Parts: sequence; C-alpha cells; structure tokens
Amino acid sequence: MQYLGHSALYLSSPGRVRVVIDPYQNKRGGTRWFTRRFPVLKANIVVSTHDHFDHNAIKDIGGLPAVLKNRGRVKLNDVDVKLIPEIHSEYLHRKASSGNQMLNHLVTVESHGVRLCHVGDNRVDISAEALQALGRVDVLAVPVDDDEHLLTFAEVDQMIEAISPRVVLPIHYLQKGITADTADLGGITKWLEHMRQHSEIRYSDTSRIVLSQAEMERVDGLEIWPLSPAIASGRSVI
Repeated sequence: MQYLGHSALYLSSPGRVRVVIDPYQNKRGGTRWFTRRFPVLKANIVVSTHDHFDHNAIKDIGGLPAVLKNRGRVKLNDVDVKLIPEIHSEYLHRKASSGNQMLNHLVTVESHGVRLCHVGDNRVDISAEALQALGRVDVLAVPVDDDEHLLTFAEVDQMIEAISPRVVLPIHYLQKGITADTADLGGITKWLEHMRQHSEIRYSDTSRIVLSQAEMERVDGLEIWPLSPAIASGRSVI
C-alpha cells in the first residue's frame, strides 16, 4: 500500500490488482487546495468515498478501472472492495444550509486476510448497521488535522474506539508540497501529541508499507503510522 497524499491511497496486491481510493483535483472556479496535480495512474478499481473535489477525480485514473462510487462491491482476483453507505461529517460541525445530509461511503479493502478501512469524510456517529457491515478492521485511514476541519480530536478518539483497528493512518491534513495555504486544513503535530498518551506512534519517512497478517500480528496495542505522502516528496508510485 502507498499513501499518495491528502486522502488518496494506492493499493497493489500480490495478485496484481491495483486499487486507487479518493484521487483529488482542484475545484474549478473555487479555492485552490492543491499545488501538485494528481499523478497519472492506471488501476483495476477506483473508489470515490463521496462527491467532493478532493475525493472524486475518478476520471483521471486510466486502465479502464471498475468504478466504485455508487455500486456496493467488487471482487477481483485476491482483492475484495466494498462500499458501506453512511453520512458525511457536518462541515466544521455545522449542518449544511440545505439541511440535507450528504452521502459518504466507508470503504473496505480486504486481501490475504488483512482488511483496511478508509472512512472518507464520515461523521463520527456511525450507525450500528454500518459498524456491523464493517466488521473487523486491521488498518483504519481516518481524516484528522490540528484545526479539526472535519472531526474534533475527541470525535477521532470515538471513531477509533468504535471501529477498534490495530493501526491508524492519518489522512486529509495539511501537507507541504501538496496542500496550498488557501486550503482550510491544519497539520497533525498536536494530534500526534494527543495520541501519544494512549498509543504508539510509529514514524516513517516512507510512503509505502506492506500490509500482511504477520505484520498485523506484530502490532501490540494501537499504533499510529504517519506516512510520508508520495506526491509531496516526488517519490515514484507503486
């Protein structure tokens, strides 16, 4: 698995199935969030958790991938990708002016006994039905930043407790080399200090990790893995 940047993940299985989750783009006519374009990629499956510009650049992914945006599930070779319908976080903890709740999907990717969950921009109060459908989670990708743009630190704690992963991957925060100063996001320094109180922080200067059952069994208690975004550093993509 490789962390590309912002909320984007790129997964490649031993069976050569490639999955892209939440590729980003700048909003036309809107505030510029990103200083670097999303890389040219090919995939077998591309997923958008919800229809916001920083999560929905699915048309930019080549290779004629299966698109998971409204459909529920794709099984291909050694990879099983599933969408679970849920609700987007209330922006800055206020209800939308329309009063409507925006759809957001929890995404699970399972391969060789390891299950990853990407929550997109989900609310903290995940329904009991969605949690049941989610099942066991080894690795949880969750949006967090020091300005509490989508979720407060307490809400992130609550989400981690509800899903109970072994490993948490922070996503959707200010990243030098990717995120413009005009983006309404903070870093994760304060959040990492907050998490240090009850978890182990496993720092890394790489964007890539191997997700295996053996690696998951090695984890003793909750671990936080802040990865180095590949796009920011100019690293090659899987």
